[in-house]
Amino acid sequence: MVTTTERFLTDNGIPANFSSVVANGLADHFALHWGGQVINFPKDHRRELTRLEIEIYERFQGDNYDALAREYDMTMSGIRKLIKRIKAKLASGPQSDLFE
Repeated sequence: MVTTTERFLTDNGIPANFSSVVANGLADHFALHWGGQVINFPKDHRRELTRLEIEIYERFQGDNYDALAREYDMTMSGIRKLIKRIKAKLASGPQSDLFE
């Protein structure tokens, strides 16, 4: 974890010495708070799907199901279900939950 974090930070312009301090600090923090637990990280495709869902919802105008279906290579039924699911998420809680 330390090596991966250091590499990520330095690849993103953080000086190597600072990257090392942060990476080791994070590893210590995680070990202290979650040591001994199994943590599962979801694959990236779910995060990307959420971005795509938000993009589609933001482009939804109330009556453009067919245009969205063609543009995103989905069925109109799939677009309708997606819009319905996002509306339900928005109605059930704060909007920040949807976009995190």
